[in-house]
Amino acid sequence: MKKITLDDIDFDVDYEDLGLLESALMHEIKTFGKMEFISKYTEEVKMGGFSTNTYAENLVVAMINDMCQKDKIEPPNLTIPKLKKFVLGYRDFYILNYTSKKKKLIRKAYKSSQLCFKERGFLFEKAGGI
Repeated sequence: MKKITLDDIDFDVDYEDLGLLESALMHEIKTFGKMEFISKYTEEVKMGGFSTNTYAENLVVAMINDMCQKDKIEPPNLTIPKLKKFVLGYRDFYILNYTSKKKKLIRKAYKSSQLCFKERGFLFEKAGGI
């Protein structure tokens, strides 16, 4: 297991914006279904629709990969640079500010996060982890 430190955590995340984005994406999945979401956002990523927001782009790719993995379908080949640092889920980020056990918290978040999210730079157990 990679040894994760506080230096690996992104502290400049706008959790309000990221939370709104995740809510909107989850709503689209529920409204249109997984396959339509995968199709729509695969095209969006390929066309550079998120070029100014690497958090959004990486979250979308992580969500697509998560759905493909769960449904045992081949994920689309979306090669984009992953985030340089890890984004904690909102709850973990909030707790991090108030605990003296910071190292333990980030190690636990790293260990429990799903690989498809971790590969994109998010320490989430599932979509909705914000």
